[in-house]
Amino acid sequence: MFRQDDSYWDLSYESYDRQLTSTKIAKAIDEYKKIGALGHLEKEEITKSIELIKEKEIMNLNDVISTFSDVVLSADVELGNLQNPYAELVSGYSEISHGEFSPSHVYDDFDLKKEEITLSFDLNGETYQTKFKANGDWIDPAFFSYLNKVIADNKLSGKFYHIYEDGMGIIYLTLSQFKYLSNNELLVFTD
Repeated sequence: MFRQDDSYWDLSYESYDRQLTSTKIAKAIDEYKKIGALGHLEKEEITKSIELIKEKEIMNLNDVISTFSDVVLSADVELGNLQNPYAELVSGYSEISHGEFSPSHVYDDFDLKKEEITLSFDLNGETYQTKFKANGDWIDPAFFSYLNKVIADNKLSGKFYHIYEDGMGIIYLTLSQFKYLSNNELLVFTD
């Protein structure tokens, strides 16, 4: 709007070289299937999600994969649930891992008036309990690394990765899936 305009031709500075096309989206979905990222879904669920993708404004491939059920956990770093937000996040992590990370007896003592929050859960016969700093209704960033440490301690096949999304997107992938998606620019990671 503030460019000098010396002619009646007003060319855009934008580049459309990397814009998503329906062909690129279809190829990405095929790649997601090939590496098993959609393996938990029935054919009808995949078809329904593809139809939803056609109706959405897709800005990047993260928007595509986020359309499929139980693949990406979308959350906000500012907590919406002020009753048991950490327990709710742990439950969401379990859903996107498709049972590989399956804690039970999940509990948090979240209270806006506290300086620390205790989170505990049982996993593979062991009880995990830790404290997080309370910062009003914001998630303690240590939560994310803590859960990946628990995953590593239990030698699970995957890990939780952050993807670029409006808010916070978390996806559970094996190292080979992560490398494939990253190297082929099929997702935008923030890790």
